[in-house]
Parts: sequence; structure tokens; C-alpha cells
Amino acid sequence: MLVRGGKIMSVNIVKYNEIIDKINERVNWFERLDIKNNRVDMYLSNGDILNIRFSEASIAHLLGINLSYLNMTNKFRKDAVSYDKLKYVLKEPYVFQKLLVSKTISMENMFSDSIDQKLSVFKDNLSVRIDDIYCVIKYDNEKTYQSINVPDVCDYYVIRKKGSNYLVLGLVKNDNVYNPATSRLYDDEEKFNEFMNRVAKKQEITYPHLLNINNPYRDYKVNVFFPLAEKERVLNSVINISQKYSATPAVASDYAFTINKFKNVREDKILNLNVLRLLSDCIKSGTPLDSNTIGQICGDSDIPEIISTLIDVCNDSLCTGLISDSGKQCYSVMEARNNELNVRANQLELELAEEKQKNQLMELQLNQLLEENTAYKSQLDIYDQAYQKVMTLRKPK
Repeated sequence: MLVRGGKIMSVNIVKYNEIIDKINERVNWFERLDIKNNRVDMYLSNGDILNIRFSEASIAHLLGINLSYLNMTNKFRKDAVSYDKLKYVLKEPYVFQKLLVSKTISMENMFSDSIDQKLSVFKDNLSVRIDDIYCVIKYDNEKTYQSINVPDVCDYYVIRKKGSNYLVLGLVKNDNVYNPATSRLYDDEEKFNEFMNRVAKKQEITYPHLLNINNPYRDYKVNVFFPLAEKERVLNSVINISQKYSATPAVASDYAFTINKFKNVREDKILNLNVLRLLSDCIKSGTPLDSNTIGQICGDSDIPEIISTLIDVCNDSLCTGLISDSGKQCYSVMEARNNELNVRANQLELELAEEKQKNQLMELQLNQLLEENTAYKSQLDIYDQAYQKVMTLRKPK
């Protein structure tokens, strides 16, 4: 029997072994899927980007093992990091089982009070997704300084809803990366409301509109975004949550993105419609639609590949029969060749202009040299005349 806080507690070895087995299974899953190398980038509707990384250093805490408490056993190497210590506990479970039986340590201190919930939610919280998002809280403890006695340490809380359960992943920013600091599961609505009243009041409530997951070591990529049909539901949910917990909805960035997207889609549809109308007129008149005309309509915008292909097919069809079979070529091929020749001609014109400029420069330099040569020759004549006078004066009379 163990005594903790005036309460008598028993050593349940069966429970201990069950916990160790579950932790071992989750650590194997973490390593098998190489979660530590997942690059998780969550784009929020308030404009922030969460670069989430699940390092080995955070795993023991997320699983509910108190390694700081186990350090007192002196069973770990002095240079061992937290993940090495976790692996040692799993490799040598009987070492700590003996310590439990001898009452040197206690399960209540070795494991979190919510160990079952932590183990249950571990895989879900490390398998980040946004389709079941409840909300994301941007936490600033200065905003709740006078509201609660003990502020939370997390910078962000990513909250998802799975059935009637709420999954909470707390993140702390280290440099430009967000690491998990807490992993919780709330299966009781009242307790979840207590948590939300503590961390959501006066805070910003937002949601992710895009999620990128990339693992360069196992060629794993995921790119997920909310379809427009779902955004209205999520936006209304965030507004309702904000009102319920006296928070502020922060969704301006994604709202502007959505408006611009609608605008661009509408402009693209109008552009494509104008091209198709022009193509229809060309077909009726039997005149191919040339690329210059398309360029005048589209400007810097690109037309879809399927419309570009349709233009080529129609142009080829219109040109059939205009030339003999022996010299027959597709209009699109001739136009492409013509465009290549035009590009080459433009290049040659530029090269010719450059050569002309070089020749003008060389001619200018040559004239300068000729002028300098004439000046030097005149100077030499003066020196020669002076020399002759000197020599004449030096001759004996």
C-alpha cells in the first residue's frame, strides 16, 4: 500500500503493465510512421501560419509519463535525453515494476492523472486534420490576466470534435516552430466548458482553411483545404463559439481570400467565354483564329489547356483542303513554326542592332586614335625641328 496526500493507494501491477503496453504500441506507431519528420503547416483564417513539429522530446509528456519524477531513481544515463529515457522505461519495464512493488516510486506520480485520456487521444492529436475542426484559439495570457489566477502556457490551442469528444492540442512557439505542450481529451461537456471558459475568454477564435503535411523522408504529402460549401458552416460555428465564450472571431484573412477567389473565378469565366465566342465566329467565317488575336484578348492571363487544344483542332480543321496533300500540314504546326521563326527573327534583329552599336563604338574609338596619332605626329615634328636647331647651334664655326 502507498500513502499519498493522506490517501491509501495500492500498487496495481496489472494496470501498470497495461499502461506500459499501450505506451509501447503508440511509440512504435510514432516511429513506424516517422511522425517526427512530418512538416505540418496549418494556415489560419486570421493570417497566421502554424509550422507544427512533433519532436521526440515532447513524446513522453504527451503520453503522460513523468520523467522528471523518474529521474530520482538514477536508472537513466546521465547523458540520456527524454526520448532515450522513455525508450529505457519501455525496454526495462520490470526495473520500475520492482520499484513500484518496493514502494520506492508510485504509479500516481509516475503517470499523469489523466493517463487514460492522454493515451486515447495521442494518435488523433498527432494525426493532424482539419475536417473535424471545432476551433483554434490564439492564446494571449495578458488578455486574461485579471480573469484567472494561473494563465496557460500555450500560444495556440487546436481543438477538434470527434463524436461527442473534444480533442485539444496545445502548442508553444519555439523560434519559428510550434511544438506540442499538452494533449487532452474531454469526454465530458461540463469539463470542456470549464476549460473553454478558462482559455477562450477575451481571446481570438479562428479556424484553419488550409493544411499542408510533408514528410521528405518517406515521400508523404497531404494538401487539404476547406471547400467553399463548408466554409459557411465553419465560419458560423466560430462566430457562435466566440459569442458563447466572450471571445473575438478572427477570420478576416480567409474571408478576403475567398472573396478574391470568387472574383478571379468570375473573371476567368468571362475571359474563357470571350475566347469561345471569338472561336465560334472564326468557325462560321472559315477563318483560323491566330495567336495574336488571342493574346490581345487574354493579355497576361492564361487560357485553360482544353480551350487551347480546342482552338488548335478547329484551326487544323479549317485549314484542311486549303493546301495540297503533298504539302499538307496542320495549321497549329504551321503557326507554331511561324511563331518560332518570328522569335528567331526578333533575336536576329536584336543581334544585328547590337553589332551595329559595337561597330559605331569601334568607329568612334578609331577616330579618337587617329586624332591622337595626328596630335602626336605634330608634337613630334615640333620636337624634331627644335632638335635640328640645337644641333645647328652646336656645330663649330
